[in-house]
Amino acid sequence: MTSSDIAHKLGRSKERQGHRHRELARLVAELGPDIVQRAKMINLTELLPPDRLSSPRLPGKIQQAAVAVLDNYLSEHGWFWWEAETRVGVCYPNLSGPLLELKHRAIRSALQRCFKEVLGAPPPAATAARPKPSRRLSRVDFHALCQKMKVTQNNIHILDLGEILFERTDPALVLSRRVRGVILEVLDDYLSLQGHYTAINGGQIMLVFPNLGRRLGELKRNAIAMEIARRLDTGGHDRTEKGQWGEISRRHDDHQRRADPPTPSDEGSAATAGNAFKPEVDPEKKKTWDLAMAAMARNNAAYLDSVDLTTLPSDHACAFSPVWRVKNQMLTGHIVTARVLGEAAAELPFEGEVSDAPNPVDLPLVARTVERLRQLLARGTPSLLIVPVHFGTLDRTNYRNLYLEICGRLTEQERKMLVLELVGVPRDLAPFRVEERLAQLQPLCRNVLGRVDLSRTDFTQWRNQRIHALGIDLARYSAKEGVLMKAMDAFMDAATKLKTRTYIQNLPSISLTTAAIASGFEYLSGGPIAPAIPDPHGIKGYQDIMLYAGTSSATGMAASAEVCKGR
Repeated sequence: MTSSDIAHKLGRSKERQGHRHRELARLVAELGPDIVQRAKMINLTELLPPDRLSSPRLPGKIQQAAVAVLDNYLSEHGWFWWEAETRVGVCYPNLSGPLLELKHRAIRSALQRCFKEVLGAPPPAATAARPKPSRRLSRVDFHALCQKMKVTQNNIHILDLGEILFERTDPALVLSRRVRGVILEVLDDYLSLQGHYTAINGGQIMLVFPNLGRRLGELKRNAIAMEIARRLDTGGHDRTEKGQWGEISRRHDDHQRRADPPTPSDEGSAATAGNAFKPEVDPEKKKTWDLAMAAMARNNAAYLDSVDLTTLPSDHACAFSPVWRVKNQMLTGHIVTARVLGEAAAELPFEGEVSDAPNPVDLPLVARTVERLRQLLARGTPSLLIVPVHFGTLDRTNYRNLYLEICGRLTEQERKMLVLELVGVPRDLAPFRVEERLAQLQPLCRNVLGRVDLSRTDFTQWRNQRIHALGIDLARYSAKEGVLMKAMDAFMDAATKLKTRTYIQNLPSISLTTAAIASGFEYLSGGPIAPAIPDPHGIKGYQDIMLYAGTSSATGMAASAEVCKGR
């Protein structure tokens, strides 16, 4: 958004008001009197260039620009009001503590950059006495620093440059010297004196923030990714003639910019949709991009044809846990798991600690699942196969492309037998990012499930996502059964409000299985029902009386088959 765009926008409204403006009295009435104590005050004169501080009043264009910046940054989650001629109050009802302070600093920085542009102040680079020191370290120095400062895994974050560069509109950007310069400049600007980085394999940057926790570190990393994408889209410089401050995505509150390649239809609707500035699409570059995407698809297909992805790590084996649909009294499918050899019933913790890293068994597990799926259909004993996939795997371009290529090769009949289970989704992830991944998975399978924590009672992240069911895995919990039963009831109460189906895995005892039935879980799996097996079978009957008759073993399977014959 340029200065002329700002003036045009605000010419249709009052000079000092905007979409996120409210009178203080109205905010107090709606949000309570404590909103004043939680608010942040901004003195606009402090943000003006030094040569403009002597002005007794703020120029009208400064007030207009301030309103535009506040509207852009507050989006749908905050409000502002005018305290005086040069003072503005900002409140965020849903933010507090460090997150509120981080947001406040971001707004102040955006206002300051905006004022310099509107008033024609020279860019800081022209007056800089010396360049900033680089925050880059060698791999050896980086690890030595981590050991010296005793940083934990929560202080280290991975920035995937492939995710950013892959989605730029110009494929030639990947090899551009300008792009490398933009990346290094943004890293040095944002890391300042409180972080360092080093390059690792695969086009990734490892960041360390010794003084920031996991949540704030993720916000910092996402802000760096957004800024790199923004500068690439706007010409590669922090301060351009077209203006940089209006380019921040309207999804700033989600801490992640959606960087879809623009199409000709997008260009006509960008202004009305409120999207960030996008460069015009050159037909030749668009053609080059399409050819590059086609070549990438061919390369992925050739790679899958040349390797055997069904091979799991040597210390793991594939197992299939039958799933009981209580309503139909049938074993209708199997959950595919990777079990660690030598440790009885020890499953690889797919969800474990939420991580940005791809899960090493996701690709071989889905490849193995597809292989078994075809064997079941060939034998005439179809059964649903439910395979987990880690969010961190789908969040990496290369892994995601291969995963989608594997699933995309299924026939229509095979897709009806495949169910994908999305696991490891961070609690604070923006809903639109969950929606993106679900939209990519849903056309390739029968249904998509979402695995969450047992303690989860807020499903806002999953609302309106067309998810088939939400569920939990009891294998990672070691609390007493009474505590687990109460948590299961609370989980079901929250899921009922969302009006979604539910499932529960790895039930360890008959008592907990009974509690799960009583709570209302629709799909159950675990040893008391049927043990994990090395080879899946077709759909079989399973009546609840078998649970208490001790027929979950091979004898139970035989009895289940007899029940089916008797119906």
